Amino acid sequence: MERVRRLVHAPARGFTLVELLVVIGIISVLIAVLLPALSRTRKSANSVKCLASLRQIAHAGLMYTMESKGWLPAASARYPDRVIDWPEHLARYLGHKNVNNYGDFENRGVLWGCPEWGRRIDASSRTGYGQNLFPLNDDDQWSNPIVGGLGDGTGTNGYIRLSKVKHQSQRPFWGDSIDWHLTGSPGDPILAPNWGFASWSSGDPNRHFGNASNHAMLDGSARTLERKVAAMAYRNPRAVP
Repeated sequence: MERVRRLVHAPARGFTLVELLVVIGIISVLIAVLLPALSRTRKSANSVKCLASLRQIAHAGLMYTMESKGWLPAASARYPDRVIDWPEHLARYLGHKNVNNYGDFENRGVLWGCPEWGRRIDASSRTGYGQNLFPLNDDDQWSNPIVGGLGDGTGTNGYIRLSKVKHQSQRPFWGDSIDWHLTGSPGDPILAPNWGFASWSSGDPNRHFGNASNHAMLDGSARTLERKVAAMAYRNPRAVP
């Protein structure tokens, strides 16, 4: 009985140092394997959310155009007493009562709808998306910018009729941008390496997956475009598959 009693009350054996090190090593390997996969999953989910926001923006733009008898919203309309940028044109179609409140845009998350945008430029007119200032570009021929007050030559303060824009299902009209617009000009070398084609003074060509950006077309669709394809889409949309 005495031997049995000693066996019952014998203390439990703990892990040895070697066993603990093996367990820690296994956990470290699992973390190293899983973290990149989790990061890719998060980035994919953010891209999907961004595309959904851009589709809503495109639909809001088309509703605006229908109510305006075929006129697209101006990227920036310049009036003597104020400037109206495209987010303010579309805000009421996306549930915003105060169309000038960029803080409200940020909190509601459609006009400010890309989770991958880090607000690298902090200004009231920037929401992480921009509108194409060159919607008439075709076959690598640069048109005048369609924006009020910058000599667009249209006499319409930056507004343009939808019927004037060709290749509407292939031409990006809104998309990822660090500024309120999407624009470019041949010959300015500063940002050319980012796009890979003609230089661009805005846009965010590497926002998603390191080499792609999201864009909404004038048919209401939204697509993820690799950097060089996006650059081509703004210059010659017919070349986009």
